[in-house]
Amino acid sequence: MRDGAGWLVPLRRSDDPGRWREAVSGSDPVVTKVEFDPGTGWNAALIAEITGPHRVTSVGSRRISPSGRGGT
Repeated sequence: MRDGAGWLVPLRRSDDPGRWREAVSGSDPVVTKVEFDPGTGWNAALIAEITGPHRVTSVGSRRISPSGRGGT
């Protein structure tokens, strides 16, 4: 959701279910935060299966080492 100045602001489903449902049912992009994903992309894959792959972009925050394992 965006505030009056256009900044993205949190909208929690538990705080306002009706507004949340309206946001995710609309045609505007929605930014979500997945609380736990061990870097496998599992949650992104599930969301893509439900909503369609063209609707999901996954951004990781861990660097991947040449061995393919997460690095720091």
